[in-house]
Amino acid sequence: NLLTTSKSPMGPKIIPRKTAA
Repeated sequence: NLLTTSKSPMGPKIIPRKTAA
């Protein structure tokens, strides 16, 4: 999966993983 879900204090955010193609 090229996207990872980051559980941040401000809420869940979907960020593109540059290190994993």
